[in-house]
Amino acid sequence: MDVSSTGAPTVVGAGAHAVPSSWATRAGVTMLHIANHTPSAVTVYLAAVLAAAAAVSALEDWAFGDAVWWAFVTTTTTGYGDLSPATGAGRVIAVVTMFVGIVGIGVIVGRIAAVVIRTRDDFTHEEQVEIAHESDEQLRLLREIQARLEAGGGSPDRAS
Repeated sequence: MDVSSTGAPTVVGAGAHAVPSSWATRAGVTMLHIANHTPSAVTVYLAAVLAAAAAVSALEDWAFGDAVWWAFVTTTTTGYGDLSPATGAGRVIAVVTMFVGIVGIGVIVGRIAAVVIRTRDDFTHEEQVEIAHESDEQLRLLREIQARLEAGGGSPDRAS
């Protein structure tokens, strides 16, 4: 747990949602930011592809261009089979690369889908509150009309 200069634990958040700050908490917040920010997700994905390519290029003695090709083919789960690591370390990197690709592509496609699905017809928070208030008022008026009708008050449009 992090401790401030006063000796008090550092917290993330406020009020009832405050949690003690820790490496795991900060990492989780960072990953959540990356997953919810498309440019960050694409940057992390591309960095992972290049890191995997550099590692496999060195371990398997491949040209860097071939290793980049392999990394993209692997992360997209295409798997042409034209290149595959032969060393144990290269295969471990391949498994990690596959996992990063599945997660990375999933996050990126999900973010793009969220943007495409969102329409201009979505209501803002303020508009939703206004609609809720109008609905409440309409319900109140309907109940008033119903009460008048049940009490024998006659036509609701003549009551005033």
